[in-house]
Amino acid sequence: MRFADCRCWRVDESVLTFGVSGLLYNSDVLMYDHQTESLWSQLGMKGVTGAYRDHPLRWIASMQMSWAEWSAKYPDSRVLSADTGYDRDYATEPYAAYGMDDQTRFPFAESRTELPRKALVIGVIVDGEPKAYPLAVLRSTDGSIHDKSLTSPIAIHFTPETDFVQVRVRGSDMPLPTVRAYWFAWQAFYPETLLYSNEESEG
Repeated sequence: MRFADCRCWRVDESVLTFGVSGLLYNSDVLMYDHQTESLWSQLGMKGVTGAYRDHPLRWIASMQMSWAEWSAKYPDSRVLSADTGYDRDYATEPYAAYGMDDQTRFPFAESRTELPRKALVIGVIVDGEPKAYPLAVLRSTDGSIHDKSLTSPIAIHFTPETDFVQVRVRGSDMPLPTVRAYWFAWQAFYPETLLYSNEESEG
């Protein structure tokens, strides 16, 4: 499978286009492809029903940062306009209060309770091995972590002012894919995940 453009994936010889199903799996929104109506998990990175059940998605590295940091790095960037022709207030955030308590609205598989459910973590998968890095722990460091516990040692660079995270395999210039997720969601899809601790950061 390879990424074709911002709207579709090429799977074997087929090009699939995607939409949002409105359904949830482990409290995570499922996508569906228009061609077969198979459901796909974003966080699980695979098909969960239909013709493409268990077919993997390829995880692509991306960056999440403040607009100030992005525009400084890429001053010629183009920005999506809110002038869409629809009467909608795009400045509102319907889930703004969701992270303010530990309550969840929908069911999920819970097997790990080391962190509060809605603790934010940075999830990575290295050589098939998942690991979560609590954002609170990253904020307590000097902005750099060298983790040797995985099959391939990785380096994590963190900007506390903007919470920007970049992860690389040691010795490589290519960033690894990461996801910022609530702990309850990451552990639901990866119950065997390793968890980076304060003890490791201090050592």
